[in-house]
Amino acid sequence: MGICRVELFTDKVVKLKTIKKVIAACREEHEYLQSRYNTLSSLKSGFSIYRNYLRKSLGSLEVKGKSVLSLALEILRLSKEQQQQYDLLTVQGVIAHRKNLRAITDVSRYLAVSRELLSSTSSYLDLVIGLAAMTGRRTAEIACSASFEYVDEQTVLFSGQLKLKARQLSSYTIPVLHNPEELIKVLAKLRQAKPELVGNSLKFHNNASKNLNYKVKKYYAGCFDGDPKPKDLRSIYAELCFALFCEKGGVRNIAKNQYFSLLLGHGENDLSTSDAYVDFYINDPNFK
Repeated sequence: MGICRVELFTDKVVKLKTIKKVIAACREEHEYLQSRYNTLSSLKSGFSIYRNYLRKSLGSLEVKGKSVLSLALEILRLSKEQQQQYDLLTVQGVIAHRKNLRAITDVSRYLAVSRELLSSTSSYLDLVIGLAAMTGRRTAEIACSASFEYVDEQTVLFSGQLKLKARQLSSYTIPVLHNPEELIKVLAKLRQAKPELVGNSLKFHNNASKNLNYKVKKYYAGCFDGDPKPKDLRSIYAELCFALFCEKGGVRNIAKNQYFSLLLGHGENDLSTSDAYVDFYINDPNFK
């Protein structure tokens, strides 16, 4: 069983009849999560899983005229001090990233591996990984919420982003690194194979994380520096898109972090988040 137990928590909260009991239950769950996660980053991710699930599950539920969702969201979050510390760590991490960029050493192999995974018949996680690499979407989005519509031979309309933050658009166009029509077919194949994951990122997170990490490390070893992790697929997608569609495509009037922000679905002015994805540079003599 994973750390998150948001379904059990929700089932408990919806049965409570007083505001005092709702607040007590939320504080108890807050303490539980604090005790189980050992870093601010993982704690923030845990809170995000709860908050996203509760937004879908609690809706307009009220107790004594008070929104249960509002009460839960107010409690299940980082404290002001923790958020300040998290922001500081994020800035420090961005600076460290810029000083320690990792090289993408074999672009052709990276893309070939990703294409091969799209035709896998042995594991739905292979499909998730291949689609994530070619579209830059989070693995949980691919597994649980993503939808693609054909726009042109290089572009799809994406919807189903899990972390909207300040972004107002629920769907937007993105470039892709493989034939869009095939990507759409593979996503449909994934949905048919794993319908139980649709809208259930918690189940995917709890059941797939270990095997997902293992597979990414195995498949992409030697394509770029460092031990491959699922998050790397998103960063590499952004780096390749910038190289292919901006630098080689002749669009030079946009900064990399601004382009990443548009590409990855961050808020228009949220350049610090996109900076965290500037992890790589291309050092492949065959990539011209």
